[in-house]
Amino acid sequence: MRRCLDRFHAVIGSVSTGLGTLAAVCLIGFTAFIVVCVVLRYVFNAPFIHADEINHYAVSWVSLLGLAYCLKVGRHISVDFVTSKFKRKVRQPIAAVAIGLGTVWLVIMAVGGVGLWLRFFTKKTFSYEFLHIELWIPAIGFLIALIALALQGLDECFTAFGSLGQHTGVAENKEEGEGEEQ
Repeated sequence: MRRCLDRFHAVIGSVSTGLGTLAAVCLIGFTAFIVVCVVLRYVFNAPFIHADEINHYAVSWVSLLGLAYCLKVGRHISVDFVTSKFKRKVRQPIAAVAIGLGTVWLVIMAVGGVGLWLRFFTKKTFSYEFLHIELWIPAIGFLIALIALALQGLDECFTAFGSLGQHTGVAENKEEGEGEEQ
Protein backbone atom coordinates (compact mmCIF):
# COMPACT_ATOMS: atom_id res chain seq x y z
CA MET A 1 0.00 0.00 0.00
CA ARG A 2 2.82 2.36 0.92
CA ARG A 3 4.54 1.80 -2.42
CA CYS A 4 1.28 2.59 -4.22
CA LEU A 5 0.92 5.87 -2.30
CA ASP A 6 4.55 6.76 -3.02
CA ARG A 7 3.96 6.14 -6.73
CA PHE A 8 0.76 8.22 -6.63
CA HIS A 9 2.70 11.02 -4.90
CA ALA A 10 5.44 10.92 -7.55
CA VAL A 11 3.04 10.89 -10.50
CA ILE A 12 0.81 13.66 -9.14
CA GLY A 13 3.89 15.71 -8.21
CA SER A 14 5.19 15.40 -11.77
CA VAL A 15 1.82 16.31 -13.26
CA SER A 16 1.50 19.35 -10.96
CA THR A 17 5.03 20.50 -11.81
CA GLY A 18 4.34 20.03 -15.51
CA LEU A 19 1.12 22.04 -15.32
CA GLY A 20 2.90 24.76 -13.33
CA THR A 21 5.57 24.95 -16.04
CA LEU A 22 2.87 25.02 -18.71
CA ALA A 23 1.15 27.87 -16.86
CA ALA A 24 4.42 29.84 -16.78
CA VAL A 25 5.03 29.30 -20.49
CA CYS A 26 1.40 30.23 -21.28
CA LEU A 27 1.79 33.39 -19.20
CA ILE A 28 4.79 34.44 -21.31
CA GLY A 29 2.91 33.67 -24.53
CA PHE A 30 -0.21 35.41 -23.26
CA THR A 31 1.79 38.52 -22.39
CA ALA A 32 3.36 38.58 -25.87
CA PHE A 33 -0.12 38.17 -27.40
CA ILE A 34 -1.45 41.17 -25.44
CA VAL A 35 1.54 43.31 -26.50
CA VAL A 36 0.91 42.41 -30.16
CA CYS A 37 -2.80 43.23 -29.78
CA VAL A 38 -2.01 46.60 -28.21
CA VAL A 39 0.44 47.43 -31.02
CA LEU A 40 -2.13 46.38 -33.62
CA ARG A 41 -4.80 48.55 -32.04
CA TYR A 42 -2.88 51.71 -31.23
CA VAL A 43 -0.07 51.76 -33.80
CA PHE A 44 -1.75 50.27 -36.87
CA ASN A 45 -5.36 51.10 -35.95
CA ALA A 46 -6.26 47.48 -36.73
CA PRO A 47 -7.68 45.96 -33.54
CA PHE A 48 -7.85 42.20 -33.21
CA ILE A 49 -11.51 41.75 -32.27
CA HIS A 50 -10.98 38.33 -30.67
CA ALA A 51 -8.39 39.62 -28.19
CA ASP A 52 -10.79 40.20 -25.31
CA GLU A 53 -12.34 36.74 -25.44
CA ILE A 54 -8.97 35.02 -25.83
CA ASN A 55 -7.71 37.14 -22.93
CA HIS A 56 -10.50 35.85 -20.67
CA TYR A 57 -9.75 32.22 -21.49
CA ALA A 58 -5.98 32.69 -21.20
CA VAL A 59 -6.11 34.36 -17.78
CA SER A 60 -8.38 31.61 -16.50
CA TRP A 61 -6.18 28.86 -17.90
CA VAL A 62 -2.97 30.35 -16.50
CA SER A 63 -4.56 30.81 -13.07
CA LEU A 64 -6.08 27.36 -12.87
CA LEU A 65 -3.18 25.44 -14.38
CA GLY A 66 -0.83 26.88 -11.75
CA LEU A 67 -3.04 26.00 -8.77
CA ALA A 68 -2.01 22.35 -8.42
CA TYR A 69 1.66 23.35 -8.47
CA CYS A 70 1.05 26.06 -5.87
CA LEU A 71 -0.69 23.52 -3.63
CA LYS A 72 2.20 21.09 -4.10
CA VAL A 73 4.90 23.56 -3.05
CA GLY A 74 2.82 25.27 -0.35
CA ARG A 75 2.65 28.65 -2.09
CA HIS A 76 -1.10 28.98 -1.82
CA ILE A 77 -2.93 31.39 0.42
CA SER A 78 -3.48 30.01 3.89
CA VAL A 79 -4.93 31.69 6.92
CA ASP A 80 -3.56 30.31 10.16
CA PHE A 81 -4.61 33.08 12.53
CA VAL A 82 -6.51 30.71 14.82
CA THR A 83 -4.50 27.51 14.40
CA SER A 84 -1.15 29.23 15.01
CA LYS A 85 -2.23 29.74 18.64
CA PHE A 86 -2.18 25.98 19.27
CA LYS A 87 0.79 23.73 19.95
CA ARG A 88 2.05 21.54 17.11
CA LYS A 89 0.40 18.41 18.52
CA VAL A 90 -3.00 20.09 18.17
CA ARG A 91 -2.24 22.00 14.96
CA GLN A 92 -1.30 18.90 12.99
CA PRO A 93 -4.70 17.13 13.36
CA ILE A 94 -6.56 20.40 12.71
CA ALA A 95 -4.51 20.93 9.55
CA ALA A 96 -5.16 17.35 8.44
CA VAL A 97 -8.93 17.80 8.86
CA ALA A 98 -8.78 21.14 6.99
CA ILE A 99 -6.85 19.50 4.15
CA GLY A 100 -9.38 16.67 4.11
CA LEU A 101 -12.32 19.08 3.89
CA GLY A 102 -10.56 21.09 1.20
CA THR A 103 -9.93 17.91 -0.77
CA VAL A 104 -13.60 16.94 -0.57
CA TRP A 105 -14.46 20.40 -1.95
CA LEU A 106 -11.88 19.99 -4.75
CA VAL A 107 -13.27 16.59 -5.73
CA ILE A 108 -16.81 18.04 -5.81
CA MET A 109 -15.55 20.88 -8.02
CA ALA A 110 -13.80 18.43 -10.36
CA VAL A 111 -16.92 16.26 -10.67
CA GLY A 112 -18.98 19.39 -11.34
CA GLY A 113 -16.40 20.48 -13.92
CA VAL A 114 -16.70 17.16 -15.73
CA GLY A 115 -20.50 17.54 -15.71
CA LEU A 116 -20.29 21.08 -17.08
CA TRP A 117 -17.82 20.03 -19.78
CA LEU A 118 -20.11 17.15 -20.82
CA ARG A 119 -23.05 19.55 -21.00
CA PHE A 120 -21.07 21.96 -23.18
CA PHE A 121 -19.99 19.06 -25.37
CA THR A 122 -23.38 17.37 -25.80
CA LYS A 123 -25.51 20.52 -26.15
CA LYS A 124 -23.10 22.28 -28.54
CA THR A 125 -22.97 25.43 -26.40
CA PHE A 126 -21.21 28.34 -28.14
CA SER A 127 -19.57 31.45 -26.75
CA TYR A 128 -21.51 34.67 -27.27
CA GLU A 129 -18.57 36.83 -28.24
CA PHE A 130 -16.72 37.23 -31.52
CA LEU A 131 -14.97 33.85 -31.59
CA HIS A 132 -18.26 31.97 -31.37
CA ILE A 133 -16.56 28.68 -30.57
CA GLU A 134 -17.99 25.68 -28.83
CA LEU A 135 -17.36 26.14 -25.11
CA TRP A 136 -16.14 22.60 -24.54
CA ILE A 137 -12.90 23.59 -26.29
CA PRO A 138 -11.71 26.26 -23.82
CA ALA A 139 -13.27 24.25 -20.99
CA ILE A 140 -10.72 21.48 -21.57
CA GLY A 141 -8.09 23.58 -19.78
CA PHE A 142 -10.43 24.19 -16.84
CA LEU A 143 -11.25 20.50 -16.67
CA ILE A 144 -7.61 19.40 -16.71
CA ALA A 145 -6.73 21.98 -14.04
CA LEU A 146 -9.63 21.00 -11.75
CA ILE A 147 -8.84 17.30 -11.99
CA ALA A 148 -5.13 17.92 -11.36
CA LEU A 149 -5.96 20.16 -8.40
CA ALA A 150 -8.31 17.53 -6.92
CA LEU A 151 -5.64 14.83 -7.32
CA GLN A 152 -3.00 17.09 -5.76
CA GLY A 153 -5.43 17.72 -2.91
CA LEU A 154 -5.83 13.96 -2.44
CA ASP A 155 -2.06 13.62 -2.34
CA GLU A 156 -1.84 16.37 0.28
CA CYS A 157 -4.60 14.64 2.24
CA PHE A 158 -2.78 11.28 2.19
CA THR A 159 0.42 13.01 3.29
CA ALA A 160 -1.31 14.94 6.10
CA PHE A 161 -3.18 11.97 7.50
CA GLY A 162 -0.17 9.69 7.04
CA SER A 163 2.02 11.96 9.16
CA LEU A 164 -0.43 12.39 12.05
CA GLY A 165 1.23 9.83 14.30
CA GLN A 166 4.77 10.88 13.45
CA HIS A 167 6.60 13.35 15.67
CA THR A 168 10.04 14.75 15.04
CA GLY A 169 11.08 15.04 18.66
CA VAL A 170 13.84 17.65 19.04
CA ALA A 171 12.76 19.90 16.16
CA GLU A 172 9.16 19.82 17.38
CA ASN A 173 10.17 20.70 20.93
CA LYS A 174 12.35 23.58 19.74
CA GLU A 175 9.48 24.95 17.70
CA GLU A 176 7.32 25.07 20.80
CA GLY A 177 10.10 26.64 22.86
CA GLU A 178 10.62 23.50 24.92
CA GLY A 179 13.84 21.56 25.21
CA GLU A 180 16.12 24.45 24.29
CA GLU A 181 19.31 24.62 26.25
CA GLN A 182 19.60 27.74 28.35
